[in-house]
Amino acid sequence: MRKKRNTKPQQRKKAFSPGGTTASEIHPLPVLAAMLALVFYAGCFYLTPLSSAPSGQEMLRGDFLSFLLLPDHVVSSWWCEDQPIGIGDRIPILLTATGILLAASSLGAIVLRMLNLHMLTRLEWMTFALATGLSLVSLYALLLGLLGQLQNRWVFLVPGVLVIGVGAKWLFFFRADRNDAAEGVGVPSLMGKTTNKQDARENGFELPWQWLWLLVPLVLIYLLGGLLPPVDFDVREYHLQVPKQWYQQGYISFLPYNVYGNMPMGAEVLSLPAMAILDDWWRGALVGKLLISCGALWSAAGLLAAGTRFFSRSAGIVATLAYLSTPWVLVVSVGGLVEVYWGGFLFLTLFAFALWRKYQQLSCIVLMGIMAAGAIACKYPAMLFVVVPSVALIVATSGRDWLKPMTLFLISMIVVGGAWYGKNALFAGNPTYPLLYNVFGGKTRDSELDAKWTKAHRPPGRNPLDLPKKLGHVAFFSDWQSPVLIPLMLLAGFTPFWRKKKRFLAGYLCFAFLAWWVFTHQLDRFLVPIIPVVALLAGVGAYWTRSPAWGLFVRLTLCWIVLHGTLFAACGVFLDSRFLMSLQALRDDPRRVKAAHLELNQIVPQGKAVLLVGDAEPFDLEMHVFYSTVFDRCLFEQWLKGCSPSQQLELLHDKNVSHVYVDWAEIARYRSKGNYGFTSYVTRKLLSRMVQEGVLLPPRTETQVRDEEIYPVSKGLRGSHRIVHPSGKMDSD
Repeated sequence: MRKKRNTKPQQRKKAFSPGGTTASEIHPLPVLAAMLALVFYAGCFYLTPLSSAPSGQEMLRGDFLSFLLLPDHVVSSWWCEDQPIGIGDRIPILLTATGILLAASSLGAIVLRMLNLHMLTRLEWMTFALATGLSLVSLYALLLGLLGQLQNRWVFLVPGVLVIGVGAKWLFFFRADRNDAAEGVGVPSLMGKTTNKQDARENGFELPWQWLWLLVPLVLIYLLGGLLPPVDFDVREYHLQVPKQWYQQGYISFLPYNVYGNMPMGAEVLSLPAMAILDDWWRGALVGKLLISCGALWSAAGLLAAGTRFFSRSAGIVATLAYLSTPWVLVVSVGGLVEVYWGGFLFLTLFAFALWRKYQQLSCIVLMGIMAAGAIACKYPAMLFVVVPSVALIVATSGRDWLKPMTLFLISMIVVGGAWYGKNALFAGNPTYPLLYNVFGGKTRDSELDAKWTKAHRPPGRNPLDLPKKLGHVAFFSDWQSPVLIPLMLLAGFTPFWRKKKRFLAGYLCFAFLAWWVFTHQLDRFLVPIIPVVALLAGVGAYWTRSPAWGLFVRLTLCWIVLHGTLFAACGVFLDSRFLMSLQALRDDPRRVKAAHLELNQIVPQGKAVLLVGDAEPFDLEMHVFYSTVFDRCLFEQWLKGCSPSQQLELLHDKNVSHVYVDWAEIARYRSKGNYGFTSYVTRKLLSRMVQEGVLLPPRTETQVRDEEIYPVSKGLRGSHRIVHPSGKMDSD
């Protein structure tokens, strides 16, 4: 008996070691070369200048590492010296977000129960349940918005409580099929005993589950950063502005002057239930932003589960740590952008496909369709990065029986995620508004606006000779790249196991990169959704050899990348890190909000509105706002061009506009060479003439910003003897 127990580990060691050698026979030179290569890569990485340094000055990637010697400076960046520490105002937001996540998970557990997916482990069950539930909550919010029920808290509260009551027991007391349940994948408290054959093969080289405790500071950053008010332009222009606008009007409608607001917004509408429950668009928006930030956490849970099931426990742990510490994931998630969020659905779609290939259970195809629905409900690029490869994989691997699984996939995807496209078809006459204008047309669109949009979003070039340059840029020079993700991924090619699985992941990465290069405008951020796939291969690459020296190197590397990601997010250089500052102080913080916006919040009378010219990020404005994005017709021009002064004034009064705000800096930026362009109708001369004609009053000087002007709307034209100011004062003509 002893002899048998001793011989099997020797065979496993030999099988796992490169070249078929045992651990004692591994030549040290390849291991040393790999270590030196990673150290050299990291050195070059940190000595590379940032292309867009936050300070506007030349800055190396590694400059922020100096804060390791200044921990007091890092901690002091978590609040402001002139503001008291205040975190109690975050409690209602956290509780509301927790309630939505619990309701979504319970709803998803009910669906998984109906699909009879007992081959899942507990962590897989909880991850897929949450992702499924979030897709359905998003769909529910859309349908209620179309019915005009966005300000009715009870239509969210009552179903939420009922769903938790019914589905929570299936969420937390799930029992996996003992005969088939993923070979013991997972943390003991979540997924039972560890019996994974690959973990046994690793023997003493494996990472224990306790290494996941390294994630505590990063998880706190994702939560605390997600609670901060937005600073990103896109988030204040449409990611949170559009749900705010819909909630304030009480229903979901077509937005003729915000083209982005008519795209799929499956992630953003998660703030609508919170706005209704809290009866506050501001705190509800922060709940939505926090839920988007949490997308990185449940994506990481799916990555851990998939890595452990299909490769090894250690590979799953390395992949999870590398993923959550990647600066791109931190920047996008904490900032309130949605690429990481729908990237989680992308990864879970591939995960569900792998489950279907293993178990040949059609319910896995339905699950795959629901995951794809979550992605296409968030962004149009998901049709390219998720749906196209999913259909191709189903057809290619099903032989002659491809019709039934593909039909199930498409039906489940359309039922859960297709409502956004139906909304656009109903409201705009184009299910892919504003895309495919030449095919479907589209409300408010014309050939000029379509040409402007196409020019801004088309690929800058498709010369095959540029491919290596683009690949090198996204793999190394991209500002928020990880210092270890790419080299560890490359080492996966030397791992002797899992060849088919590695080829599957590598093939998808090649497809995604080519699709990004051919069909998109090649922004680095558009590749963020595929980072989980890269991280999974990096986890595999971390175990290309069983050398004890390499195992120690991997452990040190994991500690370093977690420290790197934590310091990157917490030092206050690249991200807003005022985690302990009160939300009210942040709401009116002049370092976050334009001075003109703060002034408008103070001076605009209740019930009055503001017309923005050049400015398209009105999220922080508390009054009713008229605005237009750069890809829509300028609202100021459409209203006033060709009208007499009396007609202009009458129109502004009819719209209850008390002030016109002109952001000359933004207009100049749009008009700069190579930018989007801006209508030539708006000029300083025009605004001066409107002041002379009595339509507008001279711009206010309190803001003290030359490129931001606030013009009060006059209450009467010049021509009699007096002009009535909005303040009620009477001036001589």
